Amino acid sequence: MKQPPLLDVDPTARRDEDFYATPRWQTHALLRRICRLGSWHGLRFFEPCAGDGAIVRELPRHWHVTTNDIVAREPLLPDFLLDARRAESWDRFGSFDVIGTNLPFDVAFDIAPYAYSHADGLLALLLRLSWLEPTEDRGPWLRDHRPTSLIVLPRTDYRGNGKTDSVTSAWFLWDRGLGLGLPATDFVTKDERDELIAKYGKAA
Repeated sequence: MKQPPLLDVDPTARRDEDFYATPRWQTHALLRRICRLGSWHGLRFFEPCAGDGAIVRELPRHWHVTTNDIVAREPLLPDFLLDARRAESWDRFGSFDVIGTNLPFDVAFDIAPYAYSHADGLLALLLRLSWLEPTEDRGPWLRDHRPTSLIVLPRTDYRGNGKTDSVTSAWFLWDRGLGLGLPATDFVTKDERDELIAKYGKAA
């Protein structure tokens, strides 16, 4: 599925399935911090909302990567085409060492608890920082499933129209026994972002 460009007359319009590709530098900011896993041959990685494959294209080639999305977006043909909001989909996916994804924000809490329960080692979710707000639906879950680390990112133009969200994004990490020893809060500075862009490129 090719995503049509957003109309300039409506810069707030949401894309189909709330899809916004993850810039390469954001994935590498995460990989830099979990670098201990880079030498883990045979690591089972799952991307439940893989989109066009922006995240999985950056992963180490010796990891075993499984992908899913509700629709197929070129150039990626996912291993599954299932709705990650449904328990029966996760019954088919199974469990993985690491689950990492850029969740569609409008359905993030429909998916996050399933991802948490199926990540044997690490769950990494890219979300707006405002997802920490203990709203009525996710507040009790967040209280009982606190992220072990946050990697806060500079604001990003996901739409490609020169505008950023009112709240920045962060990688939310739940270390489920790997003992990565990451700080509770880490920050990708603009200098680090620019360094990563220079090394890997900006586009997804």
